[in-house]
Amino acid sequence: MFFELSVIIFALAFLFFTIYSILYLIQLRRTAKNIESILNKLDQSLPGIISKIDAIVSDLSETSRMIKMQTAVLANATRKIEGIVDDIADFEQSLRREIEVPVSKALNTYNALIKGVRAFVFALFSSLRP
Repeated sequence: MFFELSVIIFALAFLFFTIYSILYLIQLRRTAKNIESILNKLDQSLPGIISKIDAIVSDLSETSRMIKMQTAVLANATRKIEGIVDDIADFEQSLRREIEVPVSKALNTYNALIKGVRAFVFALFSSLRP
């Protein structure tokens, strides 16, 4: 009787294992079908996505090229402006050297003339007073 009971327990265990295996295989098949449908959708939409990415990369490349070109133009303009400012500063310094001495002399002469006229007027009015 022990042998028959062991065979029945073994048969039931085998039956449960078989049922579990069948259920597992059915779920595995459903998962494979889902993966297949996802891959089909991806396969259909991937060329469009890739073409859009290529367009974006092309636009970014063109934008980068334009930025580099505009930066070079801006750097060139900046160098020209810097040269002009340096030339103006040099001109201002040379003009200052050329004009400063004669203007200073003229101002000194003018101040001396004013002092002389004041002294004359003061002396004139001092002598007229009783």
